[in-house]
Amino acid sequence: MKKHLLFILFSFAFLNSSFANNTIRYYSADDVLSFKRIGNVIPSPDGKKIAFTVMQIQSTPAGKKWQSLIYIKVENGKTFLLTPKQLHASMPAWSPDGKQIAFFVKNKTTQAIWLADVLKKTSRKWVEFNDIAAFRWSPDGNTLAFVGTDKNKQSTSVPTDVAKNYINARVYQIGKNSNSPTALTSDSVSISSIFPGTLDAGFDFSPNGKSIVYAYQVRPEAQFSDSARLAIMNLSNRKITSISYADSANQPMYSPDGKWIAFHSHPNDPEKLTNNSVIYGQTCLVKTSDLTTHCLANTFDENPMIVGWNTDSHHLIVLDSYKTNGFELYSVNIDPAMSVKQFSILDGYLDPLSLTINSTHSVLGFSYETVKNPPEAFISAADHFNLMQISHVQSPATKNPGDVKIINWKSTDNTSIEGLLITPADYNPKKKYPLLVMVHGGPAGAWPKRYLGGCEEYGESFVPGCFFNLTSHGFILFQPNPRGSAGYGKTFRMANFKDFGGGDYRDIMSGVDYLIQENIADPERLAIFGWSYGGYMTAWAITQTHRFKAAIDGDGLTDLISFSGTTDIPFYLTQYLGSPFWNNSQLYLERSPISFVKNITTPLLILHGENDHRVPLSQARELYSALDLQHKSVKMFIAPDTGHVPDDANIIYQNINEIQDWLVAHVLPKKR
Repeated sequence: MKKHLLFILFSFAFLNSSFANNTIRYYSADDVLSFKRIGNVIPSPDGKKIAFTVMQIQSTPAGKKWQSLIYIKVENGKTFLLTPKQLHASMPAWSPDGKQIAFFVKNKTTQAIWLADVLKKTSRKWVEFNDIAAFRWSPDGNTLAFVGTDKNKQSTSVPTDVAKNYINARVYQIGKNSNSPTALTSDSVSISSIFPGTLDAGFDFSPNGKSIVYAYQVRPEAQFSDSARLAIMNLSNRKITSISYADSANQPMYSPDGKWIAFHSHPNDPEKLTNNSVIYGQTCLVKTSDLTTHCLANTFDENPMIVGWNTDSHHLIVLDSYKTNGFELYSVNIDPAMSVKQFSILDGYLDPLSLTINSTHSVLGFSYETVKNPPEAFISAADHFNLMQISHVQSPATKNPGDVKIINWKSTDNTSIEGLLITPADYNPKKKYPLLVMVHGGPAGAWPKRYLGGCEEYGESFVPGCFFNLTSHGFILFQPNPRGSAGYGKTFRMANFKDFGGGDYRDIMSGVDYLIQENIADPERLAIFGWSYGGYMTAWAITQTHRFKAAIDGDGLTDLISFSGTTDIPFYLTQYLGSPFWNNSQLYLERSPISFVKNITTPLLILHGENDHRVPLSQARELYSALDLQHKSVKMFIAPDTGHVPDDANIIYQNINEIQDWLVAHVLPKKR
């Protein structure tokens, strides 16, 4: 559980500047954080009421903090606040009768599930645990089941056996009038979830409430999720029946008629990228009568996430990446001979973390935004897609955040590459602009078209390179989707296999060359930024070229050998480079920025979370120390008590300003 600290902010004087005798008002970090974000959007069972989470940042005497509240929109169009303002509430779940809502509350040291009476508008704490991942109502509404852990790891006052220092997540069940849950699953296995949250609890109730199906792995760490299996538990006698399936199995969901269990799977082939659930996946079914399995036709990108069943139990709705659209919805028939049909046609960004389907499989809920409009809560019928806005929480826009254009170019090997070009509202095509290259994470991520007033956001977690903030200072932003990106099919996503930092790097740089050739980018004013894999590519790029005037590495890996032994996903680079480092150390060295640190001349800003287990802090320290010892231009900020992507409002605010400050100082003219 992340602890929020009270953080003293640095002051920055970038809000106003004089240029050509006019006062310019930049789009500041305060502006970025000023509008509201939408969390889960949950339609009631009858679809007549909608619960939705509104997240906003408040300024307090102690600093900035997130506030998360749940609102209800009722049939007559009125909206009311359901949860007390002092609670950090999210993940609302309607009871089957639509009269109550269970919701999640995050505290400083624990997590809890609360219960609200929708008619009386009262709330009470139901159960509190050290950690809660997700929950589901039983079909009769008398109990709730949730995934959680209820004890601390071994004391740090004595030597710790690393092989035993873990706690498996279990399914617990609790009655509506009880505060004492009962464990259903054994502590010898851990409930597995690859899409944690409302769409993937790791388990599901059968429609008659007599059994649960759950996905499990031997230990909770991410490296064990690729060997997850399914089992069914009879709730009356606790008898467990394993489902035999050769490959991984996650995200189980019963069909409304109880005849099928849908699940997400990917082939277990450690010699190929398909062993990684982020790279390749498919939707499969278990027939509950005899536990036989088969897989269904796949989506264009071949890695769908299950949203839920349709009412007829013959179709599933799934979500998958699609180029710069971000995500699209698809309808998948249980007959594998039937082709997949695209369900949505979106001109904006559907936030996958907000997406839900109600318990009667009739209505979808989600957060939706466009390039010029911040997010609002929307719903759609589950049998045909129709955007219906149900919230109006945003203030009227006072500024035009600019425009986005899809661009295409040929890489050095003639591969077609796509990306986005973000320009300010007053963009002049006759002018050359300072260019910031923004490299996404993954590498199996992708840049989508989304609201330009924000950033790359995952709920309350922000990658703090924020779009309008940077274009308001004079930059244009280049967001390439190089080989390895999601949204362009499995073959493209696997095109950097055994070539990490090779073709993907050339794809990016050829895009920069294209923008220079088109007289869009000023070759003397180039900068590069990235987070995670994007941080790696940033560090890698400045070891390979001196063309950039400034660089920002956010939580990036820099030493591939030491990373492999310290990350919480030690299998990651084996899947991309084709073998572990002890079998091919030369390749790891050849693709590590730290190996070429002597080549770096670009001023580098390093931002890293103190508690990042995905890309440990030591990766940033190695790079910083090597540059500092050579007396090169480098600055590093460590975000205290922060993981891989910052979610503390104070740290997000500070990082936005640090990035802005670094780029302005090193790329733009001194007099503006």
